[in-house]
Amino acid sequence: MAMSEERENQMVYAVSRYTAIIVPLVEAGVVGYATWVLTDLLCIQYLLHPSEGLQDIGIRPRKAPAIVILTLYFLILLIMMAAYFRLVQIIWSNPGLIPIGSKEKEEELDRYFERHEAFICDYQGKPRFCEKCNNYKPDRTHHCSQIGRCVRRMDHFCPWVGGIVSETSHKFFLQFLFYGFLYWSYVTVVFGYYSAERQRKFRALPATWIVTLALSGIFLLFVFGMLSTTAYQAFGNYTTVEALDRKYQVYHIALRPDPYSNRLQARFSDQQPQLPESTVSSNRPHKATELTPPAHKPMLSESTTISSGPTSTPISSDQSIQGSTSQYIICQTQPGENPWDLGTRENWKHLMGEHWWDWFLPLKFSPHTRHDQEEGHYQWGPVVDRLRRENGLGRRRRHRKDSRREIGHEGGYGEESFYGSKHGRGSRQGGSDGGGTTGRVMEGSQI
Repeated sequence: MAMSEERENQMVYAVSRYTAIIVPLVEAGVVGYATWVLTDLLCIQYLLHPSEGLQDIGIRPRKAPAIVILTLYFLILLIMMAAYFRLVQIIWSNPGLIPIGSKEKEEELDRYFERHEAFICDYQGKPRFCEKCNNYKPDRTHHCSQIGRCVRRMDHFCPWVGGIVSETSHKFFLQFLFYGFLYWSYVTVVFGYYSAERQRKFRALPATWIVTLALSGIFLLFVFGMLSTTAYQAFGNYTTVEALDRKYQVYHIALRPDPYSNRLQARFSDQQPQLPESTVSSNRPHKATELTPPAHKPMLSESTTISSGPTSTPISSDQSIQGSTSQYIICQTQPGENPWDLGTRENWKHLMGEHWWDWFLPLKFSPHTRHDQEEGHYQWGPVVDRLRRENGLGRRRRHRKDSRREIGHEGGYGEESFYGSKHGRGSRQGGSDGGGTTGRVMEGSQI
């Protein structure tokens, strides 16, 4: 049974790898075919130097339209290819993979609870853990079955761009879709206009024109659908994975209280009664309880207590966890709430950049790849503010960490390349151009 599952995974990896190579080649072939038909057959043989047969029926040389069409075409094509190559370069060099964990390396795990004021956890308050990668999963991290690895802010596996779309490449993917939409719109409009003209005079069209018009129309509809969906999710700060069940998705969030909150002191007073293990918590807070991760997971090195808040399920009091001395309240969102929703404008800027020119130039990484917020792996939205107010946890701090320690080259974090080694396993690099923590922070057992 284990062997069959392993062989199945190997087959999935192999299919994903070859698909990520073959499909972009097919796409390049279609673009090359459209370029040949538009440049040679339309602009040169039909507009610049029409044959004698065409001139006999009133088709005269039209130099100006041909120059304008060619100039605009290659300008749009150049911009689209620049966005595409930037996207592919990031996908192949820094796809945002979480390194494979090691049970022996425990020195970094005790810092997990101290890094952020809030993080996504399970209903017991434990950090999410991937059994396949043997590693803790930062917020918005998902395990990709196509490549067999955990990916930061995974959007989807896209064979059209040759790999996984994640936090490092999501911005460039959206830019590529936008310029791809412009490109296929331009090709469709140009061929649609001159096909109608030729149909009126010849009552027939060359097969090459028909094929190009059909392909451009199909790709235009496909890219428009992808662009609309991706842009809609960007405005709501969703990924494709998160949007699949967003109406029913519930998040458990471990919130670190403000130590200066008066309500917090009352909450953790020893006079508060302990709730029974089998009951559901009410609006009355109860005493902080202790948790322990499963035995097969790396242990933290100091003592941490994580307490259950009034919106969470009660936690068994006979469990213990070793970590830091911080206390966390486990809160639960309502179904369909997005804790990272910052509002339409801020969501867009969080992905595409602070300035309008960053929205169009495929150069800088998304601001969310910096991970320089102490409040969490990603900036929290009003949902978390409401949870803190409801549970008397005080306001969240908004100052940033030391960027020199947390930010790598080009605002990026050092991650592994899936295509740089066998399934991306066993290689670690720091300070490459992606986003987030550096190789020093990612060293050892990861979280």
